[in-house]
Amino acid sequence: MNLIAVLIALAIIIVAFKFNVFLGIAVAIVTIGVGIYNFLPTYYAINGNKAFEIGDEDHAREWYKKACETGRANVKLKSSYAYVLLRTGYADEAEKVLDPIIRVKGLAPEKKNELSHRGEALRMMRQIMEKKL
Repeated sequence: MNLIAVLIALAIIIVAFKFNVFLGIAVAIVTIGVGIYNFLPTYYAINGNKAFEIGDEDHAREWYKKACETGRANVKLKSSYAYVLLRTGYADEAEKVLDPIIRVKGLAPEKKNELSHRGEALRMMRQIMEKKL
């Protein structure tokens, strides 16, 4: 969450407490719930990063999958998931994760370019892995 959103939430909570303590508590609980809901993909990605760093690529793949299944995963998270999929031998699934991202309309040109290169690299890595098997 960015700083402006946090400040707005705090202001709303303070105003709610000024009207009524119970209203303030209710608004605070809802705000915390929304914060947790919005943070879940990041939480899953952090766990995926930790698992990947210690070499547990299977658990990393599971955490990244959870993050993507929330429906709120950003482009960076999805590309990280695709990378882990590729590393663990799931090239077809990695391509399925990256393809919709590359085709998104309205994505900043530099992001599209970056993902296009990743997509090409993914295809090349897939071809290399198929030749090794």
